[in-house]
Amino acid sequence: MHVVLISGSHRPAGETHRIAAWFAAQLAAQGHTSHTINVATAGLPMWDEGLWGKGESVATWQRVWQPHSQQLLKADALIVLAPEYAGMAPAALKNALLLMNADEVGHKPALLVATTSSGTNGAYPISELRSSGYKNNKIMYLPEHLIIRHVGEVLKADVKPEFASADAYLTERAQWCLTLLAHYATALAAVRATGHHAHAKFPFGM
Repeated sequence: MHVVLISGSHRPAGETHRIAAWFAAQLAAQGHTSHTINVATAGLPMWDEGLWGKGESVATWQRVWQPHSQQLLKADALIVLAPEYAGMAPAALKNALLLMNADEVGHKPALLVATTSSGTNGAYPISELRSSGYKNNKIMYLPEHLIIRHVGEVLKADVKPEFASADAYLTERAQWCLTLLAHYATALAAVRATGHHAHAKFPFGM
């Protein structure tokens, strides 16, 4: 299985990127390959029609987006990581989802992972992404998702004793979700193989 991770923090040193690297390591341990799009460092402009081959920015989009597009085209599944910014999914992450098309991610399973620094937050980005960001690219979010609270304290080597239980729980649940993602990838590959998912008259969602 080849997985593309979308690490959605605007901050180059954000904890979400560390969690993305943790997932990439877990995937490698399970024999899978991965590619990470870090929205803080990928240099992705805000969407414009150059992405569709129109206007003066076509060359920019070919240079900036095509390497990621090639990875998405060969991906079997995705992991979308969203820190909570003021109760919202980050703008750069939403922009990345806007850039993706149905050829790249349509009818491919995606695991949603929210991260938050403290408290019981983290549900808002999950809710937002489940209600938007999929209509035209037709990405398929798993019914399971993960919310990683106290993100700076878990899924790391030097976990403090007071976070040991939470870390063990998250590690086990995350590994279970990755196995589930692999099963969905196999199942949805069969759906895409039928060709029925691609209809020239209905390219966009309603």
